Amino acid sequence: MMKQKVSKEDKKYPNWNGIYGFLDGLTYKEPELFSNTRRAVKMFESWASVFMNDVDNLGKWCVYIVVCMDNTLYTGISNDIVKRMEAHNKGKGAKYTRGRLPVYLETFHFVESKSEALKLEYKIKQMKRLDKIPYLKSLRDESKK
Repeated sequence: MMKQKVSKEDKKYPNWNGIYGFLDGLTYKEPELFSNTRRAVKMFESWASVFMNDVDNLGKWCVYIVVCMDNTLYTGISNDIVKRMEAHNKGKGAKYTRGRLPVYLETFHFVESKSEALKLEYKIKQMKRLDKIPYLKSLRDESKK
């Protein structure tokens, strides 16, 4: 009788062909970074953040970044972040986000004037994707000190 060769996977999961034999042929797929469940949680967290931490700033101008359904980022400004997010998710916001619904608020930062908001928005739009969110979050953290 010929001895069967044992692979590394078999050593890692010795009962794979035993109790878990029915799983043969199936592959494990990592959940997507922005799955619908994660998206719903992030939407709730972002709204909670606006209402719990920044209630007194709601009348000020705000620079915000939203994540669209296709994982792209959209940067914009508003003096009423709540109404703006509702407009985005109803398809009445920016043309860019209309075909990429739903969107959720990833981060935002309040500034004193519209002029400051426009300058900051332009600066963020010139950045690389990976730098945008950490930069805006760092501004938020600095302003809370």
